[in-house]
Amino acid sequence: MRYDVFVTVWGQDFVTKYLEFSLASQLMPGNLPALAAEADIHYHIDTDRASRDYFGSSIKKLAEFAEVHFHNYDEIAYGGGNLQQAIENSDPSTVKHNVQRITAQHMLSALEKGAAAILLDSDFIIADGSLARLHDLRLAGKRAVM
Repeated sequence: MRYDVFVTVWGQDFVTKYLEFSLASQLMPGNLPALAAEADIHYHIDTDRASRDYFGSSIKKLAEFAEVHFHNYDEIAYGGGNLQQAIENSDPSTVKHNVQRITAQHMLSALEKGAAAILLDSDFIIADGSLARLHDLRLAGKRAVM
């Protein structure tokens, strides 16, 4: 059984908050560690190249439970160019929405057959046990959980 977890985050302030709060909650015993005991996890992070260094050693802890994949915005095709170019030329009031929309399409196209997708926002804080419960519901035949 496989899960593909997808998150989009860029910029030092947002990466720092993601690591401190969101990823920390995902690493609680009843979340990614519990899920990893039952299934393979591929964890996809869509970001820009300038933000890669901000992830630092925090990703090492994540890598204990999941295979971590970074996807750079300049490698994601969009329009006649790439997502990084679109970000640089976007209206600041709509850039986050547009990035999430495009990366969601990119993420789902990368999903392997038979894998379950977990789409996370970079500021989600997940209660301990949530991902273990999600797995139980999947085993019970549920196809979507919110």
